[in-house]
Amino acid sequence: MNFATQLTFFRVVLIPLYLLIYFIDFPFSNWIAWGIFAIASITDFFDGYVARKYDQNSKLGAMLDPVADKILVAVVLISLLTRHSQGWEGIFMMLSTVIIIGREIIISALREFMSGLNIRNAVAVQYIGKVKTTVQIFALGFLIVYEKTWFIPTKQIGWLLLFIAAVLTLWSMIDYFKSAFKALRDNDIDIYQ
Repeated sequence: MNFATQLTFFRVVLIPLYLLIYFIDFPFSNWIAWGIFAIASITDFFDGYVARKYDQNSKLGAMLDPVADKILVAVVLISLLTRHSQGWEGIFMMLSTVIIIGREIIISALREFMSGLNIRNAVAVQYIGKVKTTVQIFALGFLIVYEKTWFIPTKQIGWLLLFIAAVLTLWSMIDYFKSAFKALRDNDIDIYQ
């Protein structure tokens, strides 16, 4: 197993550690959970960088990397939902969680469908998807901390970024569907047969 794939596995291993720390209430537990999440998020950048720079691309890494990303984001969203389940925060957190996780499931299914038609490249990762992921990561990081720190209103920044992430999530999903329908038309494929 190459180093890039080891980084991806390391990210997966950090997920239960994040959960353990997040749900144990002790001084600075939110900061330690944030640190674990930050390390996991940084490995997402580095595993891809290492794979490209040192020619360590592998089928396992290509499959595991996006799965690890989706699991990390889903676990953090659900863990945050357990703490923010009342009032407007609860409604907003639930809607954002459903939008983000729902989009990931739908786009994964769309990619599988397009792959079965041999036109998976039509729904390859797009720039808007990368921006969405970056905003999601920052939003989740601020919401994990969730306390005013050095005069930085992390709670308010987190909610604002989560709103932006939810909008970008919907936008990117629409973009993927536009690309898919264009590829279907261009290849003269009737999906109803």
